[in-house]
Amino acid sequence: MPLTNDTTTDVLEFKSLVDEGNQELNAIRSRSKAPTFKLAYGGFPDSTKGGVITQSIFDNYHNVLYPGITDYRENYVLKTVQENGYIHLGLGFNIYSDDPEGDIRTLNNSTCQFWSILTAMTINKMHQLIDANNLQDDIIVTSTIYDSIYFEIREDAEVVNWLNQNLIPVMVKDFMLNQTVPNDAALEIGPSWAELHKINNNASLEDIQQIMDNIHEST
Repeated sequence: MPLTNDTTTDVLEFKSLVDEGNQELNAIRSRSKAPTFKLAYGGFPDSTKGGVITQSIFDNYHNVLYPGITDYRENYVLKTVQENGYIHLGLGFNIYSDDPEGDIRTLNNSTCQFWSILTAMTINKMHQLIDANNLQDDIIVTSTIYDSIYFEIREDAEVVNWLNQNLIPVMVKDFMLNQTVPNDAALEIGPSWAELHKINNNASLEDIQQIMDNIHEST
């Protein structure tokens, strides 16, 4: 992938190629997750607790690539809690602190990670839909990790198709008035977390069956 030296352009191109199935870039993305999340959520240079971060990586991330992260933490989150004693997370929820400097990592991370509540709301709605359609023995919600939901599902193209047709509209629904950036979601299936195959939104039953057949051929 040729670089343009414009971070936004390069990141968008990287994501586009990963979405198209570029396995080499997908492997890079997977390896980078631990240190990237560590940096984003207040991690400091060390080799433990999530990934190796050198001082040069730390400085480049915060001072060159994403200076907005530090600006957001110091000039919005910290300043707001110092002035008000709390900060709004979303949907009417607030988090309070009488020690903003000492609690800054929790306060800052909460403003971002709060939105995993959308995943919990989706799970609740999916339970209602699954029960209403008598699919309790075919689709089981097993766990969630922030913006992901994991299911055990019967190996049946029609069941997978039902999940794809019902899950995506719930996940991409606007969650606030005049929402500027729409939610995006996609269903992936596979025998394990390490081997997942994306199903396009509104995929046909035939497309889903083909994906399932390809999975069988590769295992």
